[in-house]
Amino acid sequence: RFPTGYRHTTRMNELALLGYVIVRGDVQDPAFVRAIKSVLGIALPVVPGKVTPFTHGVALWQAPDEWLLVCARAARQSCIAGLESALQGIHAQVVDNSGGLTMVYLTGAHQVTLLRHVGVYDFEALKPGRLASTVCGKATLTVFRHDDHGIFLIFRRSFADYVWRLLSKAARPYGLGIAALEQGTAHPILRLV
Repeated sequence: RFPTGYRHTTRMNELALLGYVIVRGDVQDPAFVRAIKSVLGIALPVVPGKVTPFTHGVALWQAPDEWLLVCARAARQSCIAGLESALQGIHAQVVDNSGGLTMVYLTGAHQVTLLRHVGVYDFEALKPGRLASTVCGKATLTVFRHDDHGIFLIFRRSFADYVWRLLSKAARPYGLGIAALEQGTAHPILRLV
């Protein structure tokens, strides 16, 4: 319990049960690029650490030949089926990793300060539309921003309890709250829940 008058200056929400689809392929292959664009409506980001929104979610650059697509759980199967169909005969791979990952959204005045307590990455340098892979405690995280309002953390579901406790402990000096997320938002990630 917080003392009377104590304000929660950091908020943390799990964005549970989203779709996580890994796509691998060669962006130098025009057939691969056309197939992806025909399903997602975008070209996959080729700049390291780039995040690109698309109609049903966001595409996160993971490596020169690998991307993580985050989408609504309800759109996952159609996204996978569309990609597999479009990529037939092309050297590429589509893998559903939805059961293995989860996401936490940090907002509030001390979101960056809180992350500084648990990780070595320069979180202040993380600009909107960018991501980084880093380690916080014993967990590997993909950390990204869409805007200046919050930071998204993607990690293995098996580390969910550990990461939640790690962040909760780091937030003690600042206060931690869990607030209802805005429904019906146009935000490319928050609209997925």
